Amino acid sequence: MLELQRSPSSRVFHTVYPGSMVRVVQSFSEDMDLLERALPSNMAPTASEKIQFVLGKKTFRDIVQRLQERKSSVITLLGIIGR
Repeated sequence: MLELQRSPSSRVFHTVYPGSMVRVVQSFSEDMDLLERALPSNMAPTASEKIQFVLGKKTFRDIVQRLQERKSSVITLLGIIGR
């Protein structure tokens, strides 16, 4: 557990658990792997690959949404620790 002060003149302390940061980064990495698998594997996909991508659009959208949430979490954590 880390206790950090936002600025030298601040009297408010924030507690950041390193485990929280690790979990966010691990989840981000897992979602990036899922995103890589959701995208067509080559730059000139076949018709069937294009159809599979369109049919899997909801999955793709869900992964992107989770990545946005993870990004917000990282920004919040970095703001708390003053980086």
